[in-house]
Amino acid sequence: MHVRKAAFKQADVLDARCHAHGFGLQVVVILAYARLLSFTAGHQELKSPTFGFYTAGRSAAFDGLGELIASTTAMQPMTVAVGAEGAQDLIEELRAIQKKLVHRANHQQDDVSCPVAFDAHLNLLWHKPNVRERHEAETGAKTELLKPYKLPYDSGYFTSHPLMPGKTSVDVDPSEARADSTGRAQLYMDVGLDARTGTLSLGARCDRSAMDSHQLEAFCDQFV
Repeated sequence: MHVRKAAFKQADVLDARCHAHGFGLQVVVILAYARLLSFTAGHQELKSPTFGFYTAGRSAAFDGLGELIASTTAMQPMTVAVGAEGAQDLIEELRAIQKKLVHRANHQQDDVSCPVAFDAHLNLLWHKPNVRERHEAETGAKTELLKPYKLPYDSGYFTSHPLMPGKTSVDVDPSEARADSTGRAQLYMDVGLDARTGTLSLGARCDRSAMDSHQLEAFCDQFV
């Protein structure tokens, strides 16, 4: 496993520039990961690599967002075209990925009864601090009498009645998944945002049959 803290600085500045063009910084991370997979997959570059995508944090806003009990808890497939050339084509591709995230938002907690064993995975840990809590910390406001109780695990609790129709990923024990990943060398990369310091950190791990420690470190170097 290879971890690199504060790999990207001034993430808030980069995010503001991205929003000025109609997409978020998360989308840039997704495209960068897809391009790197395309480049390192084999002798012939992949035009549209598919990988497992997970995000702890909302990828988009939609009706009923406040009623969901947690963020994404299911790995979903993500296919990204990486053949864009030129600045304008690149911006259009980033916007297309952003639209894809919006369309997928309503399925962020869908029950995946038979998940696919992807060879590569991208995990976005995209948490931002509560604006009110940050303001109180900066102004030195008094602590409130009552505070929300923070539960340790998203999937370790649920309400007495469903908040949305159908089953969700928290209704199924992940250990019961029927996907067989035996013999597959899988790559995992985590990219996390620290909104307080304005930095992005990353971590990656892979089966030794596919990459040794030096190759994994080189993979992270290319990503940065």
